[in-house]
Amino acid sequence: MDRVSGIELSRCWPKMKANQKMQILESLVQMEKKFVSAPFPAIGSLYYKEDLDDDLPHRPLEQDHIGSQLRKRTFVVGPTTARNFYDFGRGQVEFDRGPWSSAADYLKALGAREERCIEQLGVTSHQFGLFGGPGSYKPSVASKISVLEDYRKIAEYLVPNNPSSHPPVLWHGDLHMGNIFVDPDNPTRITGLIDWQATHIAPLFFQASQPHFIDFDGPRHQEMSAPRLPSNFGQLSPAEQQDAEALELKQSLFKFYEVESASQNRPVHDALRFQQTLKYQTVAYAASLLTGGEPRFKGKLMALADAWEKVVGKADGPPCPLRYSDEDRRDQEREQRLWMAGHMNMLRVLEAIGEDAQIGWDGWVEPQRYDAVRERVRDARKAFLEQVAETEEERREWAKHWPFGGAEELD
Repeated sequence: MDRVSGIELSRCWPKMKANQKMQILESLVQMEKKFVSAPFPAIGSLYYKEDLDDDLPHRPLEQDHIGSQLRKRTFVVGPTTARNFYDFGRGQVEFDRGPWSSAADYLKALGAREERCIEQLGVTSHQFGLFGGPGSYKPSVASKISVLEDYRKIAEYLVPNNPSSHPPVLWHGDLHMGNIFVDPDNPTRITGLIDWQATHIAPLFFQASQPHFIDFDGPRHQEMSAPRLPSNFGQLSPAEQQDAEALELKQSLFKFYEVESASQNRPVHDALRFQQTLKYQTVAYAASLLTGGEPRFKGKLMALADAWEKVVGKADGPPCPLRYSDEDRRDQEREQRLWMAGHMNMLRVLEAIGEDAQIGWDGWVEPQRYDAVRERVRDARKAFLEQVAETEEERREWAKHWPFGGAEELD
C-alpha cells in the first residue's frame, strides 16, 4: 500500500480564494468523469480473482476502461461489500448479495434484502423514531413486509428512463475535505483520494453524489446564473453582510459543481437530478425499511400509483399493479402522523444528547467522552419521559422502548 502525497484539503480550504475552490471542483468533476467512463460488467464489488472462493458467484472483467480486451483476467466482480448490506444486523442474515446483471435486478434485490432481514431480525431497536409507547406508532414485521410486497410488484419500473444512469460504476461516496489530498505548494492540484474501503460497484443513479463539503443548510440558488449578494447588502449590519457573503459563496460553489457536471459530465448531472424524483425516493425508502418508516414508504407507493403513466413513461404502458382504497389512504395518513410524531421525538432526543448521536446511533462513543455522553443520555431520557408520560404506568411502558441503554443502567 502506498502513502498518498500532499496534505488534507481541509488544511488549505479556509485560506483559499473562491476561484481556487472552483478549480478543486473542476478537478473532482474530471475525476468523476473517469469513474463514469469505466463501467463494469456487473453490480457488486471488485475482487482479485485469486481471493474469491470458486463457489461464490462472480463475473470476470474482460475489457479495460477503453474497451480493449484484457489478456489476463486478474479481477472479477463478486458479491457486494456495500455497508448497507451489512449494517444494523444485516451481516448476520443470508440473502442475495450479487453480483447482479442489471439495474432492475439490483432494485429488486434491495427489496428482497430488506424483506429477508425484517423476517429474520424483526423490528430492531434502530428505528428512525421513538415508538411503542402508549398512543404512539407501533412498527411491526407485518406492516413492513406488506409494503415491501407492494414494492416488489413495481421495482422493475423504478429505474431511470434515461439509460445513461444505469451503468455499474465505482464511486467514492465520502468526499469530504479530510479524504482529499492536495499539493501544499499548489492547493488547487489534487494529489489523491483516500478512504476507499467502502467502495463498491452499483448503478450510477444510486452512486452519484455531490462532494460533501459543498453541501450546506440554506436556500439553493435555482437560476442558472451566478448567485448574487442581496440588493440591500449596503444597508445590512457588518454581521449580516458577513453572513450574506458566506451564503453567496456556498451557493456559488454548489451551483458551480452543478453547472460543471452538466457541461462536462452529463450522466452524473442526470443521475443527481433523478435522485430528486419520486422513483428514486421510493427506492431509497425500500432500501432502508429495516430501520425506516413504513407509513412514509406506503405514501410514496400511493403517490406512484396515482402518477403511474408518468412513472412508466408512456400512456399505453402496463397497468399499475398497485390498488389502494380510500380507507387505505386514510389509514396511511393517520399512521404517518403517528410515525412523524415518533420521528420528531427521536430528533429532539438526539439533539439533547449532542453531536455524538444521530439516527441509527448504536451508542458508540470515544472512551474519554463516555461519562459526559452517558450523563447527557440520562438527562435526555428523563426529559423525554416527563414529556410523553402522564402516569407512572405510561412512564414504565415508554421506558421499555428507550433505545439508548436500559432503565437499570440510567435510573
